[in-house]
Amino acid sequence: MTSSPQGQRPFVAPAWLLDLTQDTLARVFGRATLDRGRAYQRQGMVRQLTAEGDGTVRSMVDGTRRYRTTLTWNPRRSAGHGFVTNCSCPVGIYCKHAAATILEAQAHAAGGDLGRTVPQGHVRPASVPTAPVHLPSRPALPDWEALLAPIVAETEPPATGPATVPLALHLEAERSTYRFASGELRLMVRPLMRGASGAWIKTGISWSDMAHAHTGRWDPRQRGAVAAMLNSSRVRASQWYSVADTLDAAAIGPTLWSLLREAQQAGVALVTGHQGREAVHLRPEPVNLSLDLTRGPDGGLLLQAPIDLPGSEQGLLGNPAHGLLSKERGALHLAALAKPLTPALTRLIGGTAPTIPEADIDRFLTRYFPALRQHLTVTSSDGSVDLPEVKPPRLGLEVRFEAHHRTRLRWTFRYALGHQVRTVPLLRAPASEDGPLVRDSAREEELLASLDVLDGAPGLRVPLPGKGRLGVVIEPELDGWATVL
Repeated sequence: MTSSPQGQRPFVAPAWLLDLTQDTLARVFGRATLDRGRAYQRQGMVRQLTAEGDGTVRSMVDGTRRYRTTLTWNPRRSAGHGFVTNCSCPVGIYCKHAAATILEAQAHAAGGDLGRTVPQGHVRPASVPTAPVHLPSRPALPDWEALLAPIVAETEPPATGPATVPLALHLEAERSTYRFASGELRLMVRPLMRGASGAWIKTGISWSDMAHAHTGRWDPRQRGAVAAMLNSSRVRASQWYSVADTLDAAAIGPTLWSLLREAQQAGVALVTGHQGREAVHLRPEPVNLSLDLTRGPDGGLLLQAPIDLPGSEQGLLGNPAHGLLSKERGALHLAALAKPLTPALTRLIGGTAPTIPEADIDRFLTRYFPALRQHLTVTSSDGSVDLPEVKPPRLGLEVRFEAHHRTRLRWTFRYALGHQVRTVPLLRAPASEDGPLVRDSAREEELLASLDVLDGAPGLRVPLPGKGRLGVVIEPELDGWATVL
C-alpha cells in the first residue's frame, strides 16, 4: 500500500458508494454515459479524490477542461437510487465525470486496479468494513495530453448492455376551440415509446420523464432531442409552467422545424394517428408561399394563397405563421416556410380569400399590389389578370433657373407602375386613403447613399445623425459659381 503524502488524509470510500451495482449505475446514468465515464476512469482522468465524514465524495476530473465533481448521499432528493451528483461541467448532474468518480472510488476500494472493470453486482458485501485506501498523488498531464485524452476516452467502444427503448414524437393536427382562434389548425405534440408488442405507446412516458437527464431507459441522444422541444417552449413562455400530456407546437415557435429535424437525425420517429400508425411527412426544404390572382365571373379579382401540400384540410402553423400543415387520409404533411409571414399576412392568408370588386381593381393594383410583391410572389395562374410591372424607384431632380445666377433644386423619387409614373417626395408624408403607392425603403436608401458626385458643390449634402451616409438637402438653393457643376 502506498503511503499517504505528508498532510494528506487517506481516502475512505463511503459504504453507500461501494454498494452501488453496475445495473444501478446503468439505470441512473444511462448506458452511454456510464461507458464514457468508465473510459475516463481507465484513462486516469479522475484526480484529487476525497471523502468527507458525512459520505460526500469530491474529485477533479480532466476533460475538455478540469471539472469539479461532488457526490452526495441524499435519498430524499434522489429518484430512488439514494445519491445526488453535481458537476461544474455543462451537463451539471449525472454526467460522465460523476460516473468516472464512482468507478474510480470502487476500483481503489477493490484493490487499486484502475484498469479493471468493476464486476457485476456489489463490489463488496455491505457488512465488510471499508479499509482506508491511500491514493498516490498523480502528476498532472502535460497540456497536449490533457487536450487529447478526452478524445481517446470518447472514442473507446461502448460496453454492451441492455438495449434502450426507442422514442417517437406523436404529432396531431386538430381544430382549435379557443375563443379567439376557433377553427384554426393546431399541431399537438407528445412523446411515445416502443411497447413490448412493438407498437408506440403513451403509457409510462411523459414530458416530465424527458426532462430528467439521469434516466437510462432511453437513448440519451433521442431523449435529449425530445426534451429540447419542452425546453424551447419554456424559454418562450413568460413564466415556468407544468406541461400537460400534449404540447401545443405554437409554444415552441419557429424553432420547431430545426428541432423536428434534429429529432429525426437522432432516430426519433415522427408519427400520427391512432397508436402512431400513420406517417408524418416532413418536407426536407422550406417552401415559399405565393399569391394567386384570378378574375371571377362578376369581373372582380379573387386573391388566394395555394398551399402545395397533399390533402384538402390545410392550414398555416403559428401566429405569425412559420409553417404549413395538411392532412391526407390519416397522414400528416408538414413544411416550414422559407420566410415567416407578418401578422397581417397571416390574417390575410389564414382567413377567407378576399374578393376585390371590379370598381376597386385600379386602386388595388396601384396601392396594394406593390406592397404584396415586397413580401410574396404574386401571379395570375390562369392569365386572367394583367399584372403591372413594378420597377424599382429612381431619383428625380427638378431644376429651376432664376435671375442673378440662382438655381433651385428639388429631389424626388419616381416610381414606374405599368405605364404610369408617380413622383413622391424624399420625406414621407402621412398616408391617406388615396395616398401614394407603397414605397421601397431599402432601394430608396441605396439611391441616397450613392450620391457622392454631389460633394463637388457646397450645400448639397450634410451630416445626418444616426445614418452611415450624408443626408441630401431636399430643396437646395445655389448661387454664383456653385451653379456650375
